[in-house]
Amino acid sequence: MALGQYQQRRLFCTDKPSKPRKIKDENSSMKYWEQENSSPVVSGDGKDYYSLYQSSYEEHLSHIDAAGKASMVDVQEKSDTKRSAKACATVIVGNHVFNLIRENEIKKGDVLTVAQVAGIMGAKKTAELIPLCHPLALSKVDVSCQLKGEDSVYIECEAKCVNKTGVEMEALTGASIAALTVYDMCKAANKAIEITGIKLLEKNGGKSGLYKAEPKSDSTK
Repeated sequence: MALGQYQQRRLFCTDKPSKPRKIKDENSSMKYWEQENSSPVVSGDGKDYYSLYQSSYEEHLSHIDAAGKASMVDVQEKSDTKRSAKACATVIVGNHVFNLIRENEIKKGDVLTVAQVAGIMGAKKTAELIPLCHPLALSKVDVSCQLKGEDSVYIECEAKCVNKTGVEMEALTGASIAALTVYDMCKAANKAIEITGIKLLEKNGGKSGLYKAEPKSDSTK
């Protein structure tokens, strides 16, 4: 065989067999991510981050069942306790719309009052909007909408109940719906309105107890 032909042949040959492709076994009891990561992945610092991730996943994501599918949490064994949560949102409406809201000159009406009522209604409808939320008998929903700075509306929603599960989602939903209502009321005057800063400010009650978000410097508050 000529040297050139031998070298050309070497380009397309290998002494090592190709690694067989791993096939997911649909009948296996292992979760799909376990099949793909059956051996531990150890980083350069010696930590097995896959095992840490898996432990965190199974411990903290309570809306996932043993098969890795979405599931509503069974709370019947929990005790009823006082629950409360507060969330916020900021709507950056711009200086022009800010002045229109302040002077109550938005054509649809009183923006802050309508947004307040919408936020209360939204909090009470949370279980109908968020698939795995439990329906709760809320004892209180308080929504405040205030003009802040020169171009923003700041919204806070507080929800309370006595139940087996928390009201974080009710507070977040109330703040979000109020913010969306501000946009709807004012969109004819400014399409570039921005909704931002939707977050949980604090919650209390239940096994995890009190949580408070770390304060951040914000010109809108």
